[in-house]
Parts: sequence; C-alpha cells; structure tokens
Amino acid sequence: MSVNKFIKIYYYITSFIIGAVILILEILGTRIIAPYYGSSIFVWASLIGITLVSLAIGYFLGGFFADKYKKPDLMYIFIFTGATWMIILPYIAKPVISMTDFLGLRLGTFVSSVILFAIPLLLFGTVSPYLVKLCANDTNNIGITAGILYGISTIGSFIGAILTGFFLIPFLGINLIINISGSILILLVIIWYIYIKEKKIILFILLIFFIRFVATTTPQPESRGKLLFEKDGHYGKIKVVDYNNYRAFFIDGALQSMYDINTQQHFLQYIDVMLQAIDFFGKPNDILIIGLGGGSIDNRLKNLKVNVDNVEIDPVIEYVARKYFNFTGNSIIADGREYLRKTSKKYDVIFTDVYSGYSLCPYLFTREAFFLMKSVLNPNGILAVNTVAHISINEKGQIIHDDLYTFIYWTLKSVFKNVYMQADQYGFTNIIYFASDRSLDIGNKYINIKPEKKEKIFTDNYNPIEFLASGIMEKWRNENVLRIGKDYQF
Repeated sequence: MSVNKFIKIYYYITSFIIGAVILILEILGTRIIAPYYGSSIFVWASLIGITLVSLAIGYFLGGFFADKYKKPDLMYIFIFTGATWMIILPYIAKPVISMTDFLGLRLGTFVSSVILFAIPLLLFGTVSPYLVKLCANDTNNIGITAGILYGISTIGSFIGAILTGFFLIPFLGINLIINISGSILILLVIIWYIYIKEKKIILFILLIFFIRFVATTTPQPESRGKLLFEKDGHYGKIKVVDYNNYRAFFIDGALQSMYDINTQQHFLQYIDVMLQAIDFFGKPNDILIIGLGGGSIDNRLKNLKVNVDNVEIDPVIEYVARKYFNFTGNSIIADGREYLRKTSKKYDVIFTDVYSGYSLCPYLFTREAFFLMKSVLNPNGILAVNTVAHISINEKGQIIHDDLYTFIYWTLKSVFKNVYMQADQYGFTNIIYFASDRSLDIGNKYINIKPEKKEKIFTDNYNPIEFLASGIMEKWRNENVLRIGKDYQF
C-alpha cells in the first residue's frame, strides 16, 4: 500500500469516526441535561440548535484554516482538543448545570448546552472541510471528493445514533460511552503522530491521560443517603436511594415513588386521592394502571380481590419496582398508547400516572389518547389521571392554577360527559382528574377545583403541553431540591 493511499484511507476513517461521535455527543447531551432540566422539547431544541450552529461555525473555521495551512497536523490538534473536552464532560456537567440553575428551565437549558457542548462540536465541525482540502487533488475532482467524505461522515453519524440509542446507553451508561468515544478520537490522533514521528506530542497526550486517571481515582465526597441502584435506561437515568428510613425512586432527578422501608408501604399522598376512583365505581373487577413507577398504586390495591394490569414502557423500571419496592403484580412491557390501541380487554377503572423525569408524556394527554382510554373502559367506567401541580387561593376565594390544567380539563371534557378535579393540599400538590360518562359524587374530603374559563383542547396535531408545563416542572424540580438536595438530581 502506498503512503498516499494509506493517508487517504486514514482520512476516510477520521471522517467516519467524527461523524459518529458528533451524533453520539448530541444524543448523550440530552441525557446529561435531562436529570436536572428534564427531557422536554426545550432540551432537544437547545441541543439540536447548538449542534447546528456549532457545526456551522466549525465548517467555516475548518475551511479557513485548511486554505491557510494545508497540513493535517492542525486538524488532528482540533480533534484532540475536542476529545479532551469530551472526556472532562462528566466532571464539569454537574457544576455547570448547577451554575445555570438560576436562569430557569428554558434559558438554563440553553446556556448549559452552550457551555458544555458548543466547543467540542465546533472543533469536530472543522474536520469535514479540512478533509476535503486534504483529499482533493485539484478542482476537477473536488465535488466527488466532498461527496465521498460527507457520505462517509453521514454513515458514521447513522451508525453512532443507532448504536447509542438502541444499545450503548442501557448497557454502558453515559459516562462510559463518552470516555470510550473520546478515547477512540485520541487514539486516532496518537496513531497519526506516531506515523509522522512526533514523539513530544505523543508524550503530551499520554500525560493528559495520566492526569485524567488520577482525577478519576481520587476519592469523591459522599452524598447523603445510600445509593442502591443506578442505571441509564432507554427513557432516563434511574436511581434508587435509601435515606432517613425511606426509599426513593428517581427518574432523571424527579422523585417518582416514596417507600417506608420499615412498613414496606408506599405513602405519597396523591395516591389516596386517585384511589377514590375505586370507591366511586363500587366494586371493580379489572383495573388498568398506565405508568408503573415503584408500583405504588398496585401496592395499595393488593387487599382488593381485583385483576390489575400494570403497563410500563421501560423494563428497567419494572425490575426496580420488583427488586426494591415490593412490587409483585402483573406487568405488561409496552407503550401505554400502543397497549390501548391493541388490547381487546375491558376495564372498570384506568389510572394514568405518566411522567418521565420532569416531563409529561405529551401523546397520552391528547383527545385521541383519551378516546383510546375510553374505548377500553366498560360502560360507566372511570379514568383517573395524575398531574403534578401548584395551586393557591386568591382574595375572592378562587383557586389559582396554571393554564395547563384547564387545557387538560377541557380535553377530557371533549371525550367524557363528566370531568372532576381534586387536589390534596394548597401549594405544591397533585391535581387528579376523574372522568366518566356517569356523574360521580366526589364529596369534599379534598380540594375541589372547577376551571374558571374555557381553553383549547390538546390533540395529536395541536399539543403545546410541554410549553404550558414548563413552569410547574421548574417548581417540581425546586421542590425536590428543597426536600432532598441536589445529590440525586444528576
């Protein structure tokens, strides 16, 4: 193999790896930010926007430097710098996101994305135009050269995206994927400098690796509580923590379930409100729960002689519920809406409790989704829907809440004849909706809420639920920080 042919193949390998790493970094970026800011559309919009702008600036700078310095050494320095930034990401993510906390959900998400990801993405963006310059012999073949390089890079991006989303995250975890990706890039640089016999640069790179190894093995301060389980699943970072005789279940930093270790009882108060649906119906035979969490609702139904199906999309959550939260019920691993569409079974009561971290599941709050729920309910069946909320009362005695809850009310009202809203307390709380085609005597044990105005309804086509929910999600995050600190937000 001639030297020129070897170099060109090496450039193609570089293009492929850079393409893969860019998509890996973009996907992992959402998972790095999600434990603190949720996995809402704001996180995705910030990461996609920052990726595009950073790459655009990188393309410009890469073309500029390629024209000025037609030597590959500078390009590999850019790659090494970007790879080094990637490797330190797991160490700087928490302080950076904590630092931007005061900016709020939207601006905090955007600014933290810029600080964490703009520099490596910009540096990786310089590579493609640089390679075009290096590989093109003259202007006659620059078109096909650019096409080949961008094609190889795009194939790398495709493989990186599929591997990360389908396989790597649940098996390796975010930090290990970042370290492996950064290490592969640094190995790419080392091989290049071995080829051109630059021993000083190789020694410098090895020194960086040594410093990182020392930092990794340095004992870190202990967090409060005992971490029992931690895993990056397909749908978020899952943690189980014991502290003060309680066991807590977190998804992307959001508290999902609380469990008394001594009594082995789930005790979040909103469950008592939801379970009124059992009394409203009378004697149900079949119950469907969409969203397992720690199995809180199922746990409270154990003493009733009823058939309960728990639908949960994430098998890791089911594993955690069984191992750590005394869940022994029947579970179905499926997307909630998919199950509603395919099942032929009918239910007397349906409970939906569908949060992914600090994010609602938008497509389970639309008119079409509620029609599906109604289609699997028996006549006069009852749907109970949980939402996290903040309510207060004004000087006129009117209950004040975000517009989100009025939207949900009227969306349900477009499907069911009767819809009721209740909360267990003022301040940070849960609003529970009860929907049925028959009237229900919900009583006055809890706070009854009636929307003061009419709003639009959520549909599959029109669904701004994440925008409307952003305020309460930020309150929820702050409430969790006040209650248990920031230790398990990451």
